[in-house]
Amino acid sequence: MKKKFFSIAFIILTVSSITIACSSNEKNKDAKENDSVNLKVAHPLSDSSTVATEGAEYWMEQVEDATDGKVTFDYYPSEQLGKAGTMDDLLDNGVADVALITPAYYGDELELTTIIELPGIFDTVEQSSLAYTDLLTENDDFKEFFDSLNQVPMWGSNMGPYEVSTLDKKIEDIEDFKGLQIRASGNTQEILYNSLGASPTSMSSSDMYTGLQRGSIDGISYTISNWEAYSVQEELKHSTTNGFFGTTAVYMVISDKAWDSLSEEVKSAIEKANNDTTEHFSQYMDSELDKKIDEFSDEGIEMYELSDDLLDDIYDHIKEPTYSDWEDSINEKGFDADTIMDEFTENLEEYSD
Repeated sequence: MKKKFFSIAFIILTVSSITIACSSNEKNKDAKENDSVNLKVAHPLSDSSTVATEGAEYWMEQVEDATDGKVTFDYYPSEQLGKAGTMDDLLDNGVADVALITPAYYGDELELTTIIELPGIFDTVEQSSLAYTDLLTENDDFKEFFDSLNQVPMWGSNMGPYEVSTLDKKIEDIEDFKGLQIRASGNTQEILYNSLGASPTSMSSSDMYTGLQRGSIDGISYTISNWEAYSVQEELKHSTTNGFFGTTAVYMVISDKAWDSLSEEVKSAIEKANNDTTEHFSQYMDSELDKKIDEFSDEGIEMYELSDDLLDDIYDHIKEPTYSDWEDSINEKGFDADTIMDEFTENLEEYSD
């Protein structure tokens, strides 16, 4: 009888424990659904950069609107929380929850994500951004890669086609690249300009103006649409307008820890904001290019097109070494470069006009 009493007591205690646990879980779930959320967002670029205003800031606005203000942000642009190559560390350490990453500042550490930087790979920023975001968020190799970093990718794009913009030298022949001291960013850019006989100099965007002003560089490889963020138009005299000397990738990620803490409602709002931002930012970049070419031409900068023959000569020099280097490096890291390139190419074709 005593044994039976203990058995009944044990059952009652167990059921009570389960009931309490379920009740507690429901309360936690309710709290997760109803509590406000504050996320810290960091990136290394100027707060007047188009990536900041039309990318990061636009994304935050979309999330706030979609959640009726439940999600708010503390915003730290311009390397306020750390240098350009430390955004991953900020996420790891919980200093930031969300970061805009520029892989060019990481050497070969994030080389997988630089596929979009290869020269001549896309027609428009919108096409490449949609294809790239699909790759970041859906490809198995990229999933494995971001899992290893404890990150969840959200959206990605690029800074638009990079041109050769110079102080004194106009590019009229392949020989004009020889010895040209040009600001470049990232491994692909360095290989590209070395193959042309130029002398690429690694330099952050924020240092371009000073480099031009002091004459420590002859020119920059950068997107025309974003010149004004760093005032480089005040120094430049010439710029190509129809070349495609690579670009710089940018993408936004959230830490696993921050992502897992969010309710399904907030996650859905963020996913919608990701899609909206990819389209908005890329369309903005495409629309700005022609306007800025006309604007800077009116200001006295010679904005000129390279001849078809010269472009063919340039691509003969730059395509093979840049693509081969990327593919070899990716394969050495244990990924399948051919499969990734094929999937990205298919994505690009899907979004082509």
